[in-house]
Order: sequence, then structure tokens, then C-alpha cells
Amino acid sequence: MAELEPKDASPTSHPELIIRDILAVKRTAIAAEGSFKGWMRTGLSLIGFGFTIYEFLMSLPAQELSKRDPVEVGLFMIGMGTVAILFGATEYWETMRELHQDYGMQIKKAPLLFGLLIAGFGIALFLRIAIHRT
Repeated sequence: MAELEPKDASPTSHPELIIRDILAVKRTAIAAEGSFKGWMRTGLSLIGFGFTIYEFLMSLPAQELSKRDPVEVGLFMIGMGTVAILFGATEYWETMRELHQDYGMQIKKAPLLFGLLIAGFGIALFLRIAIHRT
């Protein structure tokens, strides 16, 4: 993300720049939250598809495919979904931390906590399948 100009760097002779800065910071925060929601949707979809594919392939007769294939496909998709959510959470945290430090913007913690809860769910599901495989 490009570095934002701190609030004390705005010229005081142009009060409209202060309003523009405030609105720009709010738009940046909204964009960061929307981007994080997109990462969460993608990650949650991958986790759900991975688990569904795993369960479907495991329900097929044993002679049609080996037991190793559905486990690998399911683990890969669940792992990628979890990594996507963690990546989105990291980006969201960095953006909000920068806005907080430079402009005093309040950090909304609810989206971050929910994203980390979903990532924890992905990790637990990944471990359940990996342990069940052995």
C-alpha cells in the first residue's frame, strides 16, 4: 500500500484539505474492510469446497480411486482457503494499523476477529482430515 501523508503534513491554509484527508482515510478504511471480506469469502468457499469434495470422494467405492486422492484434494483446498483468510487478515491489520498511527483512525476489530475465527475453523478441519487419514 502506498504511504499516506500524515494529518499534520496538511497545509493549514487550506481547511478543505483536512476534510479531504478525513474522507480519504474513511474511504481507505472502507476499501480495506471490503477487500478483507473478499478474502474471507474466497477462503471460506475454498474451505467449504475442499471439505465437500473430500466427503464426496470418500463416499465413492474404494475400487474407483485410491483413498489418498480425496484426502490430498481436500487438504489442498482447505489449506489454500485458510491461507487466503490469513493473508487477508494480515493485509487488513497492516492497513488499519497504518491508518491508526498516521491519522488516528479507530481499528475495527470485529472483522479481524471473525476472520481469525474462520481461519481457526479451517486449521481445525485441516488437522481433522490429516489425522483421520492415518
